Amino acid sequence: MPILNLSLIKEFDTVVLMYHEVLGGKDGKETIRSVDQNIVIPEPLFKDHLDFLKENFFTSWHLCFSGSYSHLWKNLNKPVVVFTFDDGFAGNYQYVFPMLEQYGCKGIFFVIADRISRDHRYMTWGNLKEMSNSGHLIQSHTKSHVPLGELPAPKIYNELFYSKNLLEDKIGKEVLMLSLPFGSYSAIVKDIAYDVGYRYIFSSNLQHAYFGEVIVFGRISIKSHHTVDTIMKLLDRNSFYFKRTKYMHSLKTYIKGVIGLNNYRKIYRFIKKIDLE
Repeated sequence: MPILNLSLIKEFDTVVLMYHEVLGGKDGKETIRSVDQNIVIPEPLFKDHLDFLKENFFTSWHLCFSGSYSHLWKNLNKPVVVFTFDDGFAGNYQYVFPMLEQYGCKGIFFVIADRISRDHRYMTWGNLKEMSNSGHLIQSHTKSHVPLGELPAPKIYNELFYSKNLLEDKIGKEVLMLSLPFGSYSAIVKDIAYDVGYRYIFSSNLQHAYFGEVIVFGRISIKSHHTVDTIMKLLDRNSFYFKRTKYMHSLKTYIKGVIGLNNYRKIYRFIKKIDLE
């Protein structure tokens, strides 16, 4: 198993990884779920990720969200990695949950309130309660997975308030974290999120965390073709691969701004042959 050069990770840095779905079956891709195959990680590849990350990182979200942020790494000799999973797909319970338990890791699962128990593609309330009782965090990915940055204030409030309160009522634990659908974000979104009661926002950008009334964490998006070697390149901010990934993300952001996020999504899903929700 490769050993990470710790000099690639800046002191006091937190690596936040963004996964979506993990599946078993032939090549790790089952046909029962019509999701973007680019974000479906085969189970054996996810195991390789866990082997590498467990060897080179502290793998606990508790280290990032307990006590004073500046004091967390005082006695640590490894950087911290946080596993996050967006959308609430069923494979998160079927495959991810037992594997994280096997490796002694805990994850943060951002679920879409309206899709919980909706059909076979998504986790059930029973799944979420079991995972929560095992020490994993069940947090908000909004009510209906719409781009918040393009909504008027009343609709933003409804998306954030509804999901937070439903999850707290059903799971019985506080919800302080929000994952932004499509990375869509604005100052108004941050302000409303704070007013509703969120204290941590997770984006799909690569930027470092920064601080204010709400802490915003950038994440590394993990794709179906990302091997351990790829992850190592993404962790090295001086690598060509990281710089290219950052450039492509900026280019996509620019295109979305020109043609609109919804039009970009329609074109992408048409090319990838993904059914619109």
